[in-house]
Amino acid sequence: ENTDGSQCFFFLSKEAVFMSRVMYPIACGIDVNKKKLACTIIIAESMQVEPVYHHRKFSTHNYDLVKLVDWLDHYDCHCVCMESTGKY
Repeated sequence: ENTDGSQCFFFLSKEAVFMSRVMYPIACGIDVNKKKLACTIIIAESMQVEPVYHHRKFSTHNYDLVKLVDWLDHYDCHCVCMESTGKY
């Protein structure tokens, strides 16, 4: 716990947990590829509770992008971070 009373942690991967401030208790990371999106939602309510990871892959077709939005809505996820090495 920080001196201001806020709890903090940051996730690099499921195996590695490092300390930092919790800004978004529900967030999604998306690895963008030409044909697919590899997505992980992390739900981290507090440092006392083990975070929950939800993984799913979607194609880049419109019908699957709509499914991605529905999946994000299902988990009430409004914070998304995308990574891509190409120009998509």
